[in-house]
Amino acid sequence: MATTTDTETVDDSTTHNNILERAFQTARYNEIVTVTLEDGVTEVSLVPCLDETNGNVQWNPLPLADTNSSSVDDDGSDNNESFRIGVRRHLQTKRWIFPMLNDTVRNDLYQKAIDRAVTYLSGSQSEDTMWHVWDVGTGTGLLGMMAATAIRKNDRPDTDVQRSRDGGVKVVRAFEMSAPMAMVARQTVRDNHLADRVHVHNAHSAQIAPLHATRDATDRMPGGDDIDDVSTRTPSVLLCVSELLEDGLLGEGWLPAIRDVWNRHWSPQSHHHCHHHMKKAITIPQQARVYAQAVTADNDWISMYYPPTRQHGNATSMSLTLDAQGTSLVDMPVVRIPLHARTLLHTPVDPNDCTRRPPALRVLSDPFKALDISVQRDIMPGPEGQACTLSVPVTHSGTVYGFLVWWELDLWTAHDNDDDTLTYSTSPHTGMAWQDHWHVVLHVLRDTPKVQKGETMTVQASHDDTAITLLPIISAPAPPPSKRIRTEPNSGHHALITPSRALQLNDTARASFLDQAITHALCVKGPDQLVLDVSDFSWCAIVAARQGATQVVSLEASSSNTSLPHTTARVAQLGNQLPRAPHSRFEILQAHAEQLTISTLGDVPADIVVAEPYYELLENWHLEEAINYYNLVRALRRTKLITPDACVIPSICRVMGCAIQSDQLRSAYRACGDEKGKIHGLDHQYVNAIGADFHQYNLNLPMWQYEYQMLSAPSVLATLDYRSPGNGPVRGEAQMPFTAKGRCDALLIWVEYSAVADCTLCYTTNNHFHHQAVRMLPTSWIVDPSEMSKTALICQSQIGGLDPFNCHSFEVQIA
Repeated sequence: MATTTDTETVDDSTTHNNILERAFQTARYNEIVTVTLEDGVTEVSLVPCLDETNGNVQWNPLPLADTNSSSVDDDGSDNNESFRIGVRRHLQTKRWIFPMLNDTVRNDLYQKAIDRAVTYLSGSQSEDTMWHVWDVGTGTGLLGMMAATAIRKNDRPDTDVQRSRDGGVKVVRAFEMSAPMAMVARQTVRDNHLADRVHVHNAHSAQIAPLHATRDATDRMPGGDDIDDVSTRTPSVLLCVSELLEDGLLGEGWLPAIRDVWNRHWSPQSHHHCHHHMKKAITIPQQARVYAQAVTADNDWISMYYPPTRQHGNATSMSLTLDAQGTSLVDMPVVRIPLHARTLLHTPVDPNDCTRRPPALRVLSDPFKALDISVQRDIMPGPEGQACTLSVPVTHSGTVYGFLVWWELDLWTAHDNDDDTLTYSTSPHTGMAWQDHWHVVLHVLRDTPKVQKGETMTVQASHDDTAITLLPIISAPAPPPSKRIRTEPNSGHHALITPSRALQLNDTARASFLDQAITHALCVKGPDQLVLDVSDFSWCAIVAARQGATQVVSLEASSSNTSLPHTTARVAQLGNQLPRAPHSRFEILQAHAEQLTISTLGDVPADIVVAEPYYELLENWHLEEAINYYNLVRALRRTKLITPDACVIPSICRVMGCAIQSDQLRSAYRACGDEKGKIHGLDHQYVNAIGADFHQYNLNLPMWQYEYQMLSAPSVLATLDYRSPGNGPVRGEAQMPFTAKGRCDALLIWVEYSAVADCTLCYTTNNHFHHQAVRMLPTSWIVDPSEMSKTALICQSQIGGLDPFNCHSFEVQIA
């Protein structure tokens, strides 16, 4: 679950441009930023969009509703189109929402655990006992509504529901930090006629004053309704449900959130008045176990999540280090990669398709339990976490490149005569149904020990409030007496680029393509012509300078609060000793393209334009990177900052596509619930109506981790010619006749670059070094073998010329 929503409060004097600039500095293309103005009511949602006129990304505002409003309109409907666009875009950035809602195993276990907890608590309290259920991180409100439904089933016939609002017997407080998501939850709660029992608050639970604090009738909870407990009695939180879990278990703040509830809302002082009626308060989930397994792989591809220190091309080689001593761009003992380990462990690799999927993972040990993490009050770990040393038997010889790490979650453990524990597992070895919201995490090691079958490997497992870490303890010779032993092993550790970027830099075919293309351009134009690199990281500029270009300018458009511009300068100046000749020019400009002038370039237009293309803000969104480069080159031509016959590398981008079948994608990315849009009887039709339109936007996925079958040959969907970009939109139409029987579920999209028109020099993003785009069909199509020659998947595409929130469209149909 890699996307986040940032909330920021600004005063009225802050200009709109200041707000956009701040958003530009802190977020990424697949994120949305919510800005709350000083009045605490007005919200603006900032949506990243490609700037078709100038290139790069601009942030377009979408106004949202009052954050403290419990309804969008008086009648409970959302008639505001900008509201719907904002919420829809928010759901698109949270790719995991629908796979999570479609995880029936998860839903069933939570429903059973909540039912048991409410029954257990209801049987242990008097009718007048005041207690709350808290749903921390409510999302669509599903878990809170499950609790409200369970409370309704356990209510005595003479219980007046209204008392939960006026005196407070049982009520559900649902907390959601994201304003758009809180609005979705409120609407979904209303649709299920549970607004009298479930109160949604656009706030973090840690923002709430302790429930045992003195209040009066004027108190309000942040982001929601008035405080209910206006009597002298004070409610306690006896049940807290949450799903603050991610691939690595702890990254969403599960531990600090539950610790806060224990410390401030479940404290003994808050329920002394009913102590003789109470049993132990309950949290769902209750505890977790972390498991791991040592792995290796052929071709050392796991280690490619660390960047290379040097890239060798046909004409030259370049350093990818921060200085002449070879300091790496990533100096971390472990990097964590969420992935579908089940596919990589158990799915045979097609020997004829090795470019799409790397060699399978091979295990070097049996699974072993690494950590126990409980959120029960008396044994919950503190913020410092815990650590232990384990002895792990080695079952196969090899090099340990990493550990697969997964977790089991006990949502309910034995109470009294109930000995049925409800456990969810993300293990790649279990028979649980495939899902696409909680992945196994591969802990990739910087230091990779070799082990022999029959040995015992020593492993340190640890965690704090945010992350789990597994590291082998590698014995090393004692340092010479003259050297001081470092007492803080983590001091100085840094990761200046992401693991995804490191993987891309390890694509030797990509590096060779750019090296050869730049060599060719310098031969055609000459080494003294101005070279302009319009990608972030200045990779092509460094290659050009090392190949003899004497006039090189690189444009760094990445945001000023990141380390990338400084990192680029260190790689160029210290790692590659640029500029080399006394009269040569190598300059890095931190600016956007629209800020360039001819004087900035030295009063001469560029005759060679180069790009990978790579843009930090658009990382892994390769189609958007290709379009952004097209927009940039077009803007540079319009402002005459490049010559009319400038050599542009890459020269052509072909947007490619093919029809695919994927049971996995179809099960995860569809309308949630049953045929009526209900999950355990709770209506989610509103969520489906506003967010389940997967045929209208692309999913961005590392498809080498998914199982799918190609049903057609690759076809060109659209062509971006960087040598002569036009002024209008780029349109294309492709017919993809089916070549295999099956069920057509989606259109797979990737990009291919070439340096010459005949494609003799090209590279593709359809491999395991890159992500691909997926456009789901509204309805799957069964490909009848007898009709294959008569049917095809037809795609009409358009790039540019659309509304500000879309840079491309793909209309797909079967004919």
